[in-house]
Amino acid sequence: MKKYFLISCLVFIFCTMLSSQQVKPHDFVPEQHYHLKNGYELSITDAVKQNEHVCCILLSKNRRAVIIEEMAYFNNLKYYPRYEGIDFDYFFAIEFFMGGYSCRLHEKKTGSKVLEFDTAGSRPVFEAENQLLIYSVDTEGDAFFPKSVYLYDLKNGKKHKLNTFLQKAQEKNLFWLNILNWFDSFEFGNITPENVEIVFYGCYKPLFDEAGEFFDTEDCRFSFMVER
Repeated sequence: MKKYFLISCLVFIFCTMLSSQQVKPHDFVPEQHYHLKNGYELSITDAVKQNEHVCCILLSKNRRAVIIEEMAYFNNLKYYPRYEGIDFDYFFAIEFFMGGYSCRLHEKKTGSKVLEFDTAGSRPVFEAENQLLIYSVDTEGDAFFPKSVYLYDLKNGKKHKLNTFLQKAQEKNLFWLNILNWFDSFEFGNITPENVEIVFYGCYKPLFDEAGEFFDTEDCRFSFMVER
């Protein structure tokens, strides 16, 4: 009898623990809907499958819907995908966290992923009107430039690597590049159909005293033109 009572208690405790881990309906994340350029609508919805939260990213236009991605996010909102307003005529981007922040650029017409890039802990730099995006990707085996930085001209379909411009400026001015926060360090200057001005302000000029000893740094910025 005691043995039966003990087993019953263990079963009750196990069932209680299992029940407490299940996702409740009121835990759902409210549906998110965004109107994108050219008549597209982006929806990010939450559902439960096998006691796990599952997020569905849906793109629709004229009653035609495409599932961009369906993914579990481990019942943790940190892993819930976010739309941060990165919207171009024919592309848009979603931000994800999987141990680090990154973005995925999708083509609107097909829903297919065309680019995955880093956000370096901050939002990427983009200019929607002129269809321009600055992004970075990891560069293996390069101690000076651990990341490759690109200007993506979506209107022309061209990618311009910016590392060469940055290195030339560093060698010319003897600035220290703050390469860990590049996405916090770019902005667009003058933009024409022929050229794009890129302003970089993530560098520091070392300051020395009369004895030649380093004592501080001065914030510096420079700009360069990229031919489209």
